[in-house]
Amino acid sequence: MTSITDIDGKSFMYTDLATANTIGPIYNMEAMNAAGLEIPTTWTEVLAFCDDANAAGKVPFALGAQTQWVTQLVTYALAGTLVYGEDPEFDTKQLAGDATFQDSNWLKALDQYKEMFDKKCFNQDALGTSVENQSIMVGEGKALAAVQISTIGSQMVAANPEETLKQAPLPATDDAAETRLPLGLGVGWGVNAKANNLEGGLAFLEYLNTPEASKLTANIYGLSPNGGDVETSEINELEIPLVEENRTVPFMDVTWPSAKVQNLHFTGVQELLAGSKTPAQVLTEMQDAYTDAL
Repeated sequence: MTSITDIDGKSFMYTDLATANTIGPIYNMEAMNAAGLEIPTTWTEVLAFCDDANAAGKVPFALGAQTQWVTQLVTYALAGTLVYGEDPEFDTKQLAGDATFQDSNWLKALDQYKEMFDKKCFNQDALGTSVENQSIMVGEGKALAAVQISTIGSQMVAANPEETLKQAPLPATDDAAETRLPLGLGVGWGVNAKANNLEGGLAFLEYLNTPEASKLTANIYGLSPNGGDVETSEINELEIPLVEENRTVPFMDVTWPSAKVQNLHFTGVQELLAGSKTPAQVLTEMQDAYTDAL
């Protein structure tokens, strides 16, 4: 995370891991228990989970693909393991021109995304479903889960305050030890160097670095994992071990040289799910935009 907040060895923003966002399925445990299902830990189990959920009359994973930013999350959840778990230096190689989206396991990530869609892992009207309705589906138990950022958990709770949520990584292989958790900065703070009360601002930052403040900000900003001594919601208990074991990867778009790459991913996934583009076509367009921006 320091690569995002530091310049020449100096920190310009304070961030607390307790406010980080993660990407993975958020499960409605009451609905899961009623269906007699368990959280999958391998790719084969993910596909079996989809069959079993449908057999129980439930949507396995709600998908609000009408909201464009939601389209990226399943790809990121899979690519965390398939691309960056296998090659942590992929971003560096891509920036140097030694790697591309379409000639890497990004292609496998999109293939698996489409496989999930074809296997009815998502709601049939995913392309016409908004992120708000996605959250409601999970909150009300019509869907068992949704691949989302951790902060969306609060929207799901709003739909049903009595539910219990658990977030877990989305496995992409059949070796659970290979699974990686995408983790990105959530909230950050800084003090203006010319502030009228610079001393007071710095004192507030020191307070934010205490367990008391970490618990407060975690509960306010997103029910996210921390791997430290701070007690937060049980939603994170399946993710904290990955944080503690450093089995996390940054959100994929952090190093992309142009916002156009991400926008092409948004629309490309919609076209992929609609059947008008292949994974290779989506990734080639993304790479062309990436290369043009260098």
